[in-house]
Amino acid sequence: MKSRGQSSIEYLILVGFVTFFVIGLMAFSVKYTSSSRDKLLFTHVEQFAKEIISSAEGVFYEGEPSLATITPYLPENVDSLQLLVNDEGGVDKYYIVMDLSTQSGPAHIVYQSKVQLTGEISRTPGVKRLRVQARQNDVLITEG
Repeated sequence: MKSRGQSSIEYLILVGFVTFFVIGLMAFSVKYTSSSRDKLLFTHVEQFAKEIISSAEGVFYEGEPSLATITPYLPENVDSLQLLVNDEGGVDKYYIVMDLSTQSGPAHIVYQSKVQLTGEISRTPGVKRLRVQARQNDVLITEG
């Protein structure tokens, strides 16, 4: 009787250690996966903004009526997307500003452009078809 009780206790201890190890491994994998998702989101957002800014600066320096059509990808989890002008010390600065929902919390990302960007871009995720058109003092960005 004693040996059967001892083996049962040893078996319970072994199962406890294995369970503890598996739970730790799962927690590590969940953290790693969420970190990878955030990195992928930031990469897609950066590519989206840089493609718009690069095209806008290109058509602006070519002059009016230059036009380009681009198809950047906007990922999910973009809460807001704005084209802003900020007057800092008498010098206008132009930005694309995005608020994101990440696994680690909200993020606010700003990309600067050398030319003024006007228009609106919807924040619905997916591939966008954007028309980038040079005007005299700015670049108009429209969807469609």
